Amino acid sequence: MIKQLTDDNVDAMMKSNKASYILFYDDKIPSLDSIKKVFEEFDTQLKGKVDIMYCDIEKESYVNEYFQMNILPAVLFLKGGKVYGNLAGPASASKYQSILKNALAELISEQGK
Repeated sequence: MIKQLTDDNVDAMMKSNKASYILFYDDKIPSLDSIKKVFEEFDTQLKGKVDIMYCDIEKESYVNEYFQMNILPAVLFLKGGKVYGNLAGPASASKYQSILKNALAELISEQGK
């Protein structure tokens, strides 16, 4: 199940050692539904091994301040507060799939070290 990143849980998420994929957005993004669908597919495939999160940046002022996302949509891949990758700005669903797969591969590689 996809979680919401909020002002209330951002600090705990940053301290967590679990990997997180976070989609930052606002409701004005025309391709938002197709991007969310990619995230939902990854959430189903990963079955809780990675936290998949959404954040409506306009509704979460502390998160907005914390990450300062100026270009939307944006995706961050984090683990233990470390950024493993990101994507900002409009892109196709296939680009989001590729980025998510690459970030997952890097996270798995890091865990093996």
